[in-house]
Amino acid sequence: RKPKKKTRSATTTKRKTTMLWYKTLPLVLAISSSHLFRLSTAFQNNDNVSYNVPSFSLSNLLENNGKRLKETLSTTGILAITRNDDDDRYDKVSTEALRSLCHCHYSSSYSSFMSQNTMSDGVERTTIGTATAGGWKHPLPLSDSLSDICQDDRAKQNMEDLRDAVVHVSKAFVRAIDTLITSSSSSDDDDAAKSVLMEDIYGTSFTSMNSIITSSTSLEHFHLYSKPSSQQDTTTTATTIATHTDAGLFLSFVPAQSCSSSSQDEDDDAAFYVEIDGVLQQATFPKNSVIIMLGSGMQHWIHLNKEIDLSFKATKHAVKMNGLSASRAWYGMMHLVPPDAIIQRHPTIQTFKNMRSSMS
Repeated sequence: RKPKKKTRSATTTKRKTTMLWYKTLPLVLAISSSHLFRLSTAFQNNDNVSYNVPSFSLSNLLENNGKRLKETLSTTGILAITRNDDDDRYDKVSTEALRSLCHCHYSSSYSSFMSQNTMSDGVERTTIGTATAGGWKHPLPLSDSLSDICQDDRAKQNMEDLRDAVVHVSKAFVRAIDTLITSSSSSDDDDAAKSVLMEDIYGTSFTSMNSIITSSTSLEHFHLYSKPSSQQDTTTTATTIATHTDAGLFLSFVPAQSCSSSSQDEDDDAAFYVEIDGVLQQATFPKNSVIIMLGSGMQHWIHLNKEIDLSFKATKHAVKMNGLSASRAWYGMMHLVPPDAIIQRHPTIQTFKNMRSSMS
């Protein structure tokens, strides 16, 4: 066995704080409270229509002065970031981590970081949760028990490698957003480039996406979706997760992987759907990619100066385990805002912490 790499670590204080975060706030928050923001659950469904998620090179996110990226952010809010054509690092890291996840079994003995839920369609979701505080500075290490839980000595290291890869892409995306914000002003006034994107109740001003992220805790989940025995080897039209937008800034994730080794045609994530022009369509992701998907926080909580030619669109999406594969492994990292950040001013001031409390 190869020697283990040095993994990221967190202090005891950060560990306790982030444990509380991911135990009290799910990665995907489908908010229905209209005083925070509206969610549309009405859609047309067409399983025969697919949507090719636009692909951007990691080394050239801002091609053509960011014109294509700006268009994607304002229309669908979802994009795939890939490495160079001859670099399949993301696919390799993702495959190894999700293959380990496919063999994980829930145990109540590890309820401090594991949970299990039955979805509305009967699909069982097993979750391994973790978090990173301070943006990307203080990741909570995964448990050493994963070797037993997942029956794989490499499980922890494989999953840590995937976390690192997704963080690398997330950082590049945030840098690109900050560049777009500062370069998209139609004004010659330097203050336009220093637009206050967000404030907290103590008067702190956040003038960049990076400053918001690095003052926040990001939630991470490894999800394993398994069909009940009565549904295995059959197709279904039931919805596992209903159409919603995420209550965060953005989600970074890798396309899910089928756990059915016999289903070679199921390697691609055929269970993820996005709403495009009012129609729910099956998302098709490019190989070797990390996906960025905007949440309602990006659309509703970030305040751009009116002279900045940039807007954000939260992506409505759903999950349907309608393929033949009996199980599906997935990893994602939700980027949030600081607890005391103001996300609503009228009719009353509400912070992100207020919203979290109202949902607990």
